[in-house]
Amino acid sequence: MSLMSIDPLVSEATLAELSDRGQAIYEADLRQKLEAGAITGFVVIHVDAKEYAVAHTSAAAMREMRRRFPADGRLFVRRIGSEPQYGLASRII
Repeated sequence: MSLMSIDPLVSEATLAELSDRGQAIYEADLRQKLEAGAITGFVVIHVDAKEYAVAHTSAAAMREMRRRFPADGRLFVRRIGSEPQYGLASRII
């Protein structure tokens, strides 16, 4: 069985919606607070509850969010501050 024949657990449309909602929460509610405080690291946002956790690594932030919401949750993870321009990096390489 090849990996290409396995159905994804979550559709691309669902992932896109989750990403859009998480990014919107970050922009509207968290960006100014986190970036103005010179906080570095990662933020994990529980999209449905609009709760968040911050840590120096994405794994640590995820563990904290899973501790608070152990059963379930649609989570969005991103670096605090400007996101790297992956397209630019791939063109340079």
